[in-house]
Amino acid sequence: MFRQAQHDSEEINMNRLARFLVGISLFCTMSLLAADQPPPPPQAALDQITGNGLLEHIKVLGSDEFEGRAPGSKGEELSIKYIASEFKKLGLKPGNPNGTYFQEVAMVGIKGAVTAAYTVKGKRMELKVPDEFVGFTSQIKTEIKVHDSDVVFVGYGIVAPEYGWDDFKDVNVRGKTIVVLINDPPVPDPNDPSKLDENPLYPLYHTLADINIDGVNPWGKTGDVENISYGNSTLDELLAATSKRHSRGAKPNSEPEKGGFYRADQFEFSKLGVPSLYLSSRPKDFIGKPVDYG
Repeated sequence: MFRQAQHDSEEINMNRLARFLVGISLFCTMSLLAADQPPPPPQAALDQITGNGLLEHIKVLGSDEFEGRAPGSKGEELSIKYIASEFKKLGLKPGNPNGTYFQEVAMVGIKGAVTAAYTVKGKRMELKVPDEFVGFTSQIKTEIKVHDSDVVFVGYGIVAPEYGWDDFKDVNVRGKTIVVLINDPPVPDPNDPSKLDENPLYPLYHTLADINIDGVNPWGKTGDVENISYGNSTLDELLAATSKRHSRGAKPNSEPEKGGFYRADQFEFSKLGVPSLYLSSRPKDFIGKPVDYG
């Protein structure tokens, strides 16, 4: 009887010890998991960020008084004063060595009236600016003129032997005016165009798709999405199905002749076999708005 009682007591103690150890184990596991999680942001700070608050800042910075906030303009001066004032209200202290919120950067502004014309077989043709011609110079001069110069077209003006691409090959440009296409073709790294092929940030076999969101629609809700990449991958079908679920229509590229798909960032992935989607930031069907809205 005594041995049985002793045995029962030992079994109870072992059960207690087991529960105690399990409790410690669970506590340690929960503590370690908690340590892996970043602390939540202060709720008081989150409460200060509201849609109405953001809208008030946008109304001020986007008002006519700020004139578009172009660098070196009255609007820029108003903008930086407004931002500094808001920083002070938040209690932020200037972090620059000069005791201000801003870093001084030397800038040069160039404003010019550009005209251009060319002559072919004795016929002179004026070019419309900026529809047909865009002129720019980094030379800080009062006036720059080019007279009676031969013109040579060099595509995008790209020299990329690693892609077998050289727009200047066998072209004599000495003493001539060089004409190139606007909108530079994209490369993943301007200093190393081959990086995407050899050492991408994420292995391509782990890359399901590439979605280009160069621009967003800031004008409001629409009943359509325009697929600039239409016809280049099976993502067209997924986009159409997803749009339908949200009562929207997926439309093909309305201006394929401009070659926008081939001049945007996602094309580098497409060339390597990664399905790519490129949506226009200028949809047409704005809900509750006139046809020419946006």
